[in-house]
Amino acid sequence: MLPGDHVLAMVETDDAGPALDLLGLHLDPARKVVILGATRVAELTAKRLCRQGLQTVLVDQDPERVRRIAIENPRLIAVCGDPTDPKLFHSEGLDTADAALALTGWDEINILGSLVAKAVGVPTAVSRFHRLDLVTLLAGVGIDGAVSSRLSAANEILRFVRRGRIHSVVTFQDSDAEALEVEVEETSEIVGKTLRDIHLPRDMIVGGIVRGDRAFVPRGQSRIKAGDRLIVIALPGAIHLVGELSG
Repeated sequence: MLPGDHVLAMVETDDAGPALDLLGLHLDPARKVVILGATRVAELTAKRLCRQGLQTVLVDQDPERVRRIAIENPRLIAVCGDPTDPKLFHSEGLDTADAALALTGWDEINILGSLVAKAVGVPTAVSRFHRLDLVTLLAGVGIDGAVSSRLSAANEILRFVRRGRIHSVVTFQDSDAEALEVEVEETSEIVGKTLRDIHLPRDMIVGGIVRGDRAFVPRGQSRIKAGDRLIVIALPGAIHLVGELSG
């Protein structure tokens, strides 16, 4: 492994801490979050954060949208103002937030808003982008995380395009690899076999198995059962074989 490598690690929940320690990372849960923008994505995110008990502040320049969102979400603090104005961050106490989520509909505002948030002292800034090239370019360069709603939509579309009982598909902006959740049917040839017996191609690995309400990281001797959901990571040369695992 080299500095700067992107690692996709499959771990059980209780082992997430040690895995992060190995990579030099640490968890620092947020208690206060500021959301820049009043888009549909911003509103849905704000509602979810409020339900989870986080102090959430939403900032946007559109007074009508801010007023409506505030009325519909009494737990939310809604502020009408420029989400890129550092004075607003200080006057409204937004500089004390643990994280800033830039979710407006404009890449330029999201970039500037994230950089302003970092400059005034917000530890973590996550920005939404429409241009996929910005996701790779700016993540980690003054902006801690970059997300793309288009990429998320593409993942959902791929779920229906791939053959077999595919429950989810995740692609990665800096790689051709895909992570797929595949359900094993009773008719599948791999039912009753161990992972070692399946002889997967070199470009494919089963990183996790979800069995009922339990998820675990499999070993070579792990035996596949009907109804299992396999978390499969595959490179382009092996993706067409993923559907065959489901039966």
